[in-house]
Amino acid sequence: MKAFSYLPIAALVNKTTFCIHGGLSPKLDHVDQIENLILRPLDDFESNDLLTDVIWSDPSYGSNVLFDENPRGRGYFFNDESVIKFLRKNSLIRMIRAHQCVLNGYLLSAGEKCITIFSASSYDTVMNNQSSVLQLFEN
Repeated sequence: MKAFSYLPIAALVNKTTFCIHGGLSPKLDHVDQIENLILRPLDDFESNDLLTDVIWSDPSYGSNVLFDENPRGRGYFFNDESVIKFLRKNSLIRMIRAHQCVLNGYLLSAGEKCITIFSASSYDTVMNNQSSVLQLFEN
């Protein structure tokens, strides 16, 4: 657990791609806020709202609301417009996330700007989902 408390919260790949476990937060405007506002080592996941949001948030599909309550009880639902605004503000072209079981193992949303990758196959025997791995190339 001590080693886990120092693992990265997010990553920038090739200065174009924002990688995060969950997603966006109304408290997150710039990627540097993650490093500046989430102090390490992590003692718990409940005391920092930004940390909780970026770990637990999920995309909402077809919503007109930038951020909405997430029925999981933590984080937010974020819509396509919030993804595009965040990427534009940070001069990025895409966001890659996990945290959500998707049937084909991956799901493209926000005009293919938000990519959900789920790497656990047969996550739940009822779901009968596939898994995916994403490979990014420099060019």
